[in-house]
Amino acid sequence: MNDLFSRVKEIPIESVVREYYPSLELQRAGHDLVGSCPIHPENTPSFRISPEKNRWHCFGACARGGTVIDLLLMGEIASQPKDAANELARKFGIDADQKPKRKTKALTISEYAQFCGLPETFL
Repeated sequence: MNDLFSRVKEIPIESVVREYYPSLELQRAGHDLVGSCPIHPENTPSFRISPEKNRWHCFGACARGGTVIDLLLMGEIASQPKDAANELARKFGIDADQKPKRKTKALTISEYAQFCGLPETFL
């Protein structure tokens, strides 16, 4: 599951915001994007997205921020982090059941013998 969390956290935050909050208007402010917070009503935009950091923050009533998973939790799209990760995986075509690949290297006869506690000549 940790691998799933790391993979969904790599989804660009801007893509997640545009997918789940399509009516939200975002304006460029330097490297960031700014708009009204999609989580609470407001008159002055306080929601900021940092594409470089792949994070968001509400400087208004929410006074919180975080990753794409936190955004789905705060917006009540998901109730648990695992549910948020699975929802993002489903929406963005990430295989939630994919297991991380183990990094292995071939052992020499000598290394294998040492690993097994056997004399090399036995093998």
